[in-house]
Amino acid sequence: MFGTVLAHLLEIVFYALMLWYADTIAHIGGFTGLGADEVANYFYFSAETFTSLGMGDLYQWGALRLMKSLEVLNGLLLIGWSASFAFLAMSRLWALHASAAAAETHVLSHRENDEP
Repeated sequence: MFGTVLAHLLEIVFYALMLWYADTIAHIGGFTGLGADEVANYFYFSAETFTSLGMGDLYQWGALRLMKSLEVLNGLLLIGWSASFAFLAMSRLWALHASAAAAETHVLSHRENDEP
């Protein structure tokens, strides 16, 4: 599970770097809002966009609007995929645990029947 969270954080950092590049170097868009010129806001904006939270305290303009839309779609798909993967892994674990518990119950019931 830690690996999944780390992968999502790396994706958020990747988008934050792309936003920083598009804003400061390529100049194809920008941000307005409280503290829009602070570096940490690229990560903050990317995290709230990736998780589709969308607080609304930072606003983007220009091509960054398209990047935001793509990040939301990507985040929803990847978080949904991660949740289904975690459920699949846990259901396999639960089945293994259930079969081990059933085998243990079967062994215990035979021991009780063998005692005089």
